Amino acid sequence: MATEHAAISASQAARRYDIDALRVFAFGLLIFFHVGMFYVLDWGWHVKSTYLSKWLQFPILHQTIIVVIGFNLSRLQLGPVVEPALVLFATIAGCFLLHEFVIRRVAFLRPFFGLKL
Repeated sequence: MATEHAAISASQAARRYDIDALRVFAFGLLIFFHVGMFYVLDWGWHVKSTYLSKWLQFPILHQTIIVVIGFNLSRLQLGPVVEPALVLFATIAGCFLLHEFVIRRVAFLRPFFGLKL
């Protein structure tokens, strides 16, 4: 009985190096995101660069869209080629649609994304 319990504990405690790599990648993206905030033209962030760019608003909006789409597609188990391709294309389309048809046109949402009223 004790050996069975020890075997279960050992298998549950096995280190997931793939999850560790995913965490490192996520923190790298987080750093990239915050560096990008220096250069976004319309975002009212407290530190700005003289080299501002309007196009950076688009890729910075992707995080929530990727999580929602990735979570919903992972349940379908589409495979290692189709699923990432769908996540990529749906994220690009979602960022464009969210930015152009929701954030820019709904006045009370504009300040939440650093746009002027």
